[in-house]
Amino acid sequence: MNSRRHTMAEGCCSAVEPCSHQRKDPTTICDICKHAAKVDVDAVLQARAHDPLADLVSRFSAALLEKLRAAEAKYGYKNDWLRSDWEAKCQKHLAQHLIKGDPRDVAAYAAFCWHHDWPTTATPEPRTAAGSLD
Repeated sequence: MNSRRHTMAEGCCSAVEPCSHQRKDPTTICDICKHAAKVDVDAVLQARAHDPLADLVSRFSAALLEKLRAAEAKYGYKNDWLRSDWEAKCQKHLAQHLIKGDPRDVAAYAAFCWHHDWPTTATPEPRTAAGSLD
């Protein structure tokens, strides 16, 4: 891990969306936010070095949010994922994106399923005693 690379601290404006001066590397703590929040950058780096799982989740969630914000801007999506009437469509998109290969897209649809407490795959149709579909 590059010791000059900083992870966003809570309260930094880039924890939600990258500052205009951070668009090249949204995982760094900008000088403006560092001074405003009086963040101990070395303590943050040391804590992350001892908790690689927290670091992974933090970096991935930032990448996922960036991907979802880009989709909102590009396609005009808002909060359609909050609707409760698209379970089968969500599961289908998750399966399609698994094949396409971008883990962020897979995670997005998995998160939507998680939010609604839906399984990630459709429930199979009940079978008759002979094993065929009703």
